[in-house]
Amino acid sequence: MPLPEKSYYRPDEVYKYFGIPKSTFYKRMRNGKIKYILVGGIDRRIPREEVERMKVDPFE
Repeated sequence: MPLPEKSYYRPDEVYKYFGIPKSTFYKRMRNGKIKYILVGGIDRRIPREEVERMKVDPFE
């Protein structure tokens, strides 16, 4: 399933795209291995540039 073309993605879109467990994805976000922004101080969004980086430099 390809990702839609947009500037920011919800975490669930990204972890489903890469086929990794939700808990692993959020742990990597907390540890700073996945860059994100906060929208409204609550919602996390992953920039498209970060998703592209993750395609080249996958999870270690």
